[in-house]
Amino acid sequence: MLDGGIGYLKLGGYPQLDAIGPFDEAVTLLDGADVKALVVDVRGNGGGPVDAANKIISRFVREGALYQRTNRQGQTTPVNVDGSAWGRNIPIAVLVNAGSGGNGGELLPSALREHGLGYVVGSHTAGSLAAGVRVPLQDGSTLTITVETWRTGKGQEIEGVGLEPDLTVELDPGALAEGRDTQLEAALTYLKEKIGS
Repeated sequence: MLDGGIGYLKLGGYPQLDAIGPFDEAVTLLDGADVKALVVDVRGNGGGPVDAANKIISRFVREGALYQRTNRQGQTTPVNVDGSAWGRNIPIAVLVNAGSGGNGGELLPSALREHGLGYVVGSHTAGSLAAGVRVPLQDGSTLTITVETWRTGKGQEIEGVGLEPDLTVELDPGALAEGRDTQLEAALTYLKEKIGS
């Protein structure tokens, strides 16, 4: 918990499907602290297993499409929420940067924004939103073959484009050296205004 009843949740990635357990524990703690607003930090989150991402995004979004997936044959299918949404209706600010990509760093903020649940703060994201199969090569390197492309629930292209924040704030290295996170500060200013109104 941060000052003013604002919760802070850092999602560094979805390394495995059972990441949903620690996530739910954190949400329960925030709920018990009567959180009034929430910062979700996905800076540096490159994603992970799509099933874990679906479950985590579904904790925030109550209904509708999380994103659209298109296979190599051109067939597009919407992926909808699973009905496990957290009951709280609070302001959310999502922190992103150039290291935010994939289903964690780009699908989550885009889904929250499209459903009117989140305000995206930070810098332009990686533009890395496609599903691939990794093929190991004899020299030890790996070839990734794209087998599916993803767009936001409303069809916005992110692969190769990235996600533009609602409020662009670059991380100031000088301020960071002094212990200040300019992107987090901007998110907190936004949330405090929302709580006040």
